[in-house]
Amino acid sequence: MRKKFSIFFLFLIVVFTMISCQGEDVAENGFKVSLGEPVVVGQGPTVEESWWGYYQFPSVCLTSDSKIYVSVALGHDSIDDYENDQRKNYLSVDNGRSWVEADAKVEFTKKGNGLKMQNGKNFCGFIAKNGYTASWIDNYKPAVYFKDRDFYMYYLKDIEELSNVFTAEEYDEKTDTFERFQATVNWEYMPLIKIGNRLASQANIWDMIEPTESLFALTPQSGMIQLDDGTLIFTMYSHGVDCQTGEAVTSAFNVYLFSSVDSGRTWNYYSQILTKDEYVKSGNEGLCEPSIARAPDGSYVMLMRTGENKPSYIARSTDNCRTWSEPEIFDNVGVFPQVVSLKCGVTLASYGRPGLFFRWTGDPSAKKWNHPIDLGITSDIKNHGKYSCCYTRILPLSENTALLVYMDFQYPSKEDPEKKVKTILAREIVVSKK
Repeated sequence: MRKKFSIFFLFLIVVFTMISCQGEDVAENGFKVSLGEPVVVGQGPTVEESWWGYYQFPSVCLTSDSKIYVSVALGHDSIDDYENDQRKNYLSVDNGRSWVEADAKVEFTKKGNGLKMQNGKNFCGFIAKNGYTASWIDNYKPAVYFKDRDFYMYYLKDIEELSNVFTAEEYDEKTDTFERFQATVNWEYMPLIKIGNRLASQANIWDMIEPTESLFALTPQSGMIQLDDGTLIFTMYSHGVDCQTGEAVTSAFNVYLFSSVDSGRTWNYYSQILTKDEYVKSGNEGLCEPSIARAPDGSYVMLMRTGENKPSYIARSTDNCRTWSEPEIFDNVGVFPQVVSLKCGVTLASYGRPGLFFRWTGDPSAKKWNHPIDLGITSDIKNHGKYSCCYTRILPLSENTALLVYMDFQYPSKEDPEKKVKTILAREIVVSKK
């Protein structure tokens, strides 16, 4: 009887400890992380009015004059709407405590999101291109047809009508101007995808070509880093090619890295993380939506998605991203995972769908992470993934603070409290020693 009581008492202690640590946790070297209360950045339409893609996919930046901008996309989540640059912009001048709407004509979040290149300008990424149909594609034999996902894959180098020169963008802080330039991507096995006949709900994109430059354009700022020698590293994801052999190994996504040493004018294939069969069970998409950060010990960590309600994975590199460890499961969910390291020595992560979660670690190698903290954005978890993309952003503000930005659809409309509207929220993250 006493033994059973002791086991039960120990169980209660463990449960109490887990509950008490939900808001903050202590890592190996004594850091403490606190999350501030959600602050409303801006509100959009009701979920019935906009359904899925509209008023989502937030981006965020801190400019050199200490202004924080959040930009929200007003397009659809579809390859035939990639070129839609309509947005809502919001501005904070008090570290995210209050927000006002800003000019929608300028994409302010690109100002602070680029990496400083050798020419002194910030690299802002590639320009997206909508999916399109083209009769000339029928003149070429596809490299492979992936029956399981119903699409054809070609090698771009074999198609005369296309080139490996894409449009990129840079920001000049001195003149406060954006400029576009031509960037060459040297990738011997660069794939081109023609979409097959998908679900009836996606009939509008049947037989479309998915532009390769748009896969590059989908990479957020969290997918770009700069090595100590100034080399830019850019991550993206695409279907099925082992760049060492040229073999089309899987219909699922793989992650690829490219490097540039000439201010983004030329990009060369650098390394890859291939999807293995065990990553794509139960319809997983494969490794995609990579986010990369330099850990406090100088190594690099990358978080990757495999699908809605599917595991997210983490991989590490100790040789400047040339090779990567075998990816390991980071959590059981994880779309658009974000990973950011602060100068104080703490690494942060956010991800979700269904739900939204926040994790952190004080481990210099970012190997040992504290348990996920449920952000509790909605009680309607079954519908969360129906209305919300669950994409997050983490913006470093200082050596020990950051801002977490995401969307919730449970906030009431000012005009009609009975209606729930899409609401962009910001929460301050503060790291301290304990």
